Amino acid sequence: MKKRSTLFLVAVITSSLSACITYKVPKYQSSADTLLYLQQLKLNPVAVTAVSRPAGVTDHLQCQTQGQVKAAGGYAYYVDTALRSELAKANLLDDNAAVQLTGILHNVTFNSWKNSWQLALELTSSNGHKLNTQTTFRGEAVSLEEETSCRLVAQSMSAAVQQLLQQTLTSDDFVALLQPIP
Repeated sequence: MKKRSTLFLVAVITSSLSACITYKVPKYQSSADTLLYLQQLKLNPVAVTAVSRPAGVTDHLQCQTQGQVKAAGGYAYYVDTALRSELAKANLLDDNAAVQLTGILHNVTFNSWKNSWQLALELTSSNGHKLNTQTTFRGEAVSLEEETSCRLVAQSMSAAVQQLLQQTLTSDDFVALLQPIP
């Protein structure tokens, strides 16, 4: 009887420890295609005030029973720094620019079994124009094992944000956001 109690206690401790895992999203990598596209636009730089999230969007999400998928600073901050990175590399970011962009990350969800992300971003320009972009990203690798699927989905968030920003920044409507204030 004592052996069963000990085994049960070990199982409980092990399962509770596995629920404390944090799956960290890797650092954002800018897209060469997006950079080339932005550089050929020859537009004036813009300021980015912030990308925020509404109350219903959290800074981290639970991945099955394994733990949480976290991006440094939270998901909205991750998208904010990624957007700034893309614009800066194309020489389109200037904190003192007359035109300012504000973003709202309306949706961040994932399915770890499918290694997919659903993201929605709204950018509003101080010139009065808005742009809404939604994307569904599906990573190449999938796993039926919980821990592996959580690790894979965390690793694929950078590519999902890259896809979201590529759709946003190469949209025909993006140019209107950077136009001077009338």
